[in-house]
Amino acid sequence: MNNAKPHTLETLLDGMRTCMLITFSAAGEPHSRPMYVYRPKGDDDLWFMTEASAAKLIDLAKNPNVLIDFSNEASNRYVSIRGIATPFRNPTKARELWNVHTEAWFPNGPEDPDLVLLRVSPQSAEYWDGPSRLSYTLSLAKAIVTGDKIQINGDHGTLNPVT
Repeated sequence: MNNAKPHTLETLLDGMRTCMLITFSAAGEPHSRPMYVYRPKGDDDLWFMTEASAAKLIDLAKNPNVLIDFSNEASNRYVSIRGIATPFRNPTKARELWNVHTEAWFPNGPEDPDLVLLRVSPQSAEYWDGPSRLSYTLSLAKAIVTGDKIQINGDHGTLNPVT
């Protein structure tokens, strides 16, 4: 495990804009869907925009706990965040988060009555940093040639509390 530089949520999620947001039904069944995440600088919360009729809001009314999973194949980094989601309407905050992606989903703008914000307050995060593609390929080749189990170097850790 390489702990040369401690991670923060900001550094872990650098360059990651989409994720899988997982909510849980009243019966505890998980439901996962891809979402675009908004991360304003200096804000520890993760933000999402959704439609007022979205099934995820029904799940959140019964259970505000969520999991958010990120992956970046280029850097071989994977991050899983456990958090508490709070849905609400706030055109001022929506305007602050607004971008081209939002415009495509909500053409009526930040005041759209169908627009609901989800604020997720992270409670903990777990991450995995795998080896570079070259390092993995070399380890794979060595394992195949020698018949030994592959040995890879990577970093795994948690942020609890999340900062």
